[in-house]
Amino acid sequence: MRKDRIAKYRQLSLNELEQLYVKYLNLLALDPKSVQVYLNFTFYVWRINGGEFFWNTINDKFEKNIEDFTIAYKSKRDKEVPKSSLALFKTCIKCFKDFLDYDGNYEDALVKKVEQKG
Repeated sequence: MRKDRIAKYRQLSLNELEQLYVKYLNLLALDPKSVQVYLNFTFYVWRINGGEFFWNTINDKFEKNIEDFTIAYKSKRDKEVPKSSLALFKTCIKCFKDFLDYDGNYEDALVKKVEQKG
């Protein structure tokens, strides 16, 4: 089922995907500032390297892929990615992966929120 959803999401533009993701984040009762942070960090890879790179990054080995991305970022920008930013980046991508698993059940979204806090 998740693969079917991912295939549909891959067809969307960045703007369309962001709109759906914001709806999901709002279900988690995040404050507007947090929603914006999650949105910015989640789709940062897309904005820098494009949609195909984004989808390849968030596969099952995404933590390794994120580390590879940060190495590439460092070589392009000649500066380190702060560890706090890297941790937040990983958290945001994990939340996006939860969104990919989300089947429209509000209770499931709330359980995910509680699990993230715990």
